[in-house]
Amino acid sequence: MSERALRKQSAETIARLLNRVQQDADSIALQKEALDLAHTALLEEPRTLRLCNFLVEFSPFNAVTFRTHCSECGHASIGYNEHWRFCPLCGSKIELAERESNPFDRNIRERVEFALQEKS
Repeated sequence: MSERALRKQSAETIARLLNRVQQDADSIALQKEALDLAHTALLEEPRTLRLCNFLVEFSPFNAVTFRTHCSECGHASIGYNEHWRFCPLCGSKIELAERESNPFDRNIRERVEFALQEKS
């Protein structure tokens, strides 16, 4: 084999090795980034568990559906599933999910809340 062909073959081998080393370096960099992120997340203090109550009410929404109110964050969400353990809006643990017995009670409750907000 000539000197040129031998050098060309060696250059191709080195190019393949360099490519493999570069791929390994990229893979290690991605792994390091993921491990750094996981390490940072594990060093954070865990969130304190807040308890809340849910009020599940009937809500006309093109069909009968439920609207829930969280006692912790004060927001309402459309829909409810009996298997919910946490508020989908603020993450508080649901201690009690109370269903309204009469839709007219909601009307009174909302008027009282509105009146109290106006006084503040």
